[in-house]
Amino acid sequence: MTEKKVGIRDYLSKIGPAVIVSMTIIGPGTMSALVTSGSGWYFSFFWAVILSIVFAYVATWISTKLTCVTGLSPVEALKKHTWGWLAWVLVIFNFVTQFCVMVAQGRGLRTAVTTLSQVGGSEGLSSGASLIITIILFVVIVAAYFLGGSFSFVQKLTSVMLTAMLICFAITFFIALPDIKDIFLGIIPSFPPRWEGLLPDSQQWTSIAGIIGGAAGLYIYVYHGFAIISNNRNNKEWLKYGKMDAVVFTVVLFGLFSFFVFSVAAAVLYKTGEPITGVAGAAAALAPLCGPAAGYVFTIGWMGAVMTTSAGCAFFGLIPLLALMGKSVDLKDRKCQIALTVYLGVPAIIVASFVSGGALSLLTKAMSLNNLVTPPGILAFWYMTSSKKIMGEYKNNFVTNIVIAIMFFVVCFSAYNSAVSIFTF
Repeated sequence: MTEKKVGIRDYLSKIGPAVIVSMTIIGPGTMSALVTSGSGWYFSFFWAVILSIVFAYVATWISTKLTCVTGLSPVEALKKHTWGWLAWVLVIFNFVTQFCVMVAQGRGLRTAVTTLSQVGGSEGLSSGASLIITIILFVVIVAAYFLGGSFSFVQKLTSVMLTAMLICFAITFFIALPDIKDIFLGIIPSFPPRWEGLLPDSQQWTSIAGIIGGAAGLYIYVYHGFAIISNNRNNKEWLKYGKMDAVVFTVVLFGLFSFFVFSVAAAVLYKTGEPITGVAGAAAALAPLCGPAAGYVFTIGWMGAVMTTSAGCAFFGLIPLLALMGKSVDLKDRKCQIALTVYLGVPAIIVASFVSGGALSLLTKAMSLNNLVTPPGILAFWYMTSSKKIMGEYKNNFVTNIVIAIMFFVVCFSAYNSAVSIFTF
């Protein structure tokens, strides 16, 4: 008897868990870094965009391998194969940093609402009106992502949202029509930058770290396995689908998202001679240069990024902690639904209303905290997936270990810059 061939339809019917990784890394923080870098140095740092896509794939894939080979969640694997205290440290720090990110997301959602109302040149909404609409959108996020009944529903909804966002940015890209030759030149790293910068030289590596850092965050390692387990995919037979899963959602969706946003910023905003350091500024600048439609479409895409990322941060921050405490992580469980709602609502609506500072500034601080705790997380998962005792024949190969080593050192550099920035706030 011959073995039945696995077709593309079979693959597509089984992949999905990695979409929750994508919904978190495709957010306003990444957008801000891409817009700042593109508008500040043209296509000089396009190579960093490529590197971030590679890092996102590797982080997702090694988390997939660990869960499928051992059958354990990330928390269980940490407790069994490293130290119990390390699991608690990583999970608690992850919980705190995601809380801080959601504070910034709450501010970002209000900014998106206000910006959308101003793109056409109108005065925009009042502060009270933008808050009311933000609360309504928050209720929509909770209802759609937390009350849907299963992670399978979340994955399908997120796939639709991310695809819609991608279409928004693709439309803006084709309106802007960047120079293809310059895109290819930007793939080759050049120091000093190939094109003259509009921002101080001291911000070059900070911008690069901003593009790369979020793609290899601690949250991917400590959460992704739970998404796999919720779909009953934590077995070796699913590994072949797991690789496709990582490719589709971190390489294709995240990759195209990064490409379109960065290219639009470089092709249009750099040529204005004024660097754009925020997504709201980018949307406002696009309107007179490419027409109001570009500004609207770009802002709608940003709003979608904030909404999906907010829900993703709640999953990433709370689910590992609930599991470590022995609590239910089933979306059909009412207590789990309430916990997720509170964990998102308190920072995104209540705390965000009282904290001073812009959304992007707050997000930068939150990501700085995340960068500080990511290196030990990478080391822990690197060790586990490289161990023959734990992984057997599925342990990391030479190429994978080289990429993880590069990722580790790049993230360490980012962590150093984060530490400096924290102490200079």
